Amino acid sequence: MAEKKKLSYEEKLQAVLYCIGHRLDYRQASEQYKITYQQIYNWVKKYQEQGEAGLLDRRGKRRSPAEYNEEEKAAAKLRKLEAEN
Repeated sequence: MAEKKKLSYEEKLQAVLYCIGHRLDYRQASEQYKITYQQIYNWVKKYQEQGEAGLLDRRGKRRSPAEYNEEEKAAAKLRKLEAEN
C-alpha cells in the first residue's frame, strides 16, 4: 500500500489525467504517483464532477457574501440584525 502524501495542485492534476488516460486504472496510478488508491479515486471523482476546480484545497476558506444565494443572504442579514439588538 502506498503511503499518504501531499501533492501540489499540478501533481494532483497530472495524476488524475494519467489515471483517466489509462482507462481509470486507479491501482496503476496510485503506484505510479505513490499515493493511496482511495486518494486517486477521490481526486478523479472530484475532477469529473467539478473539473479542475475540484482539485483545489479549499479547506478553511469561506465563501464571499457575493457567492451566497438569496436564502443565505437573508439568513446573514437576520444574524446581523440580531447581533445589533
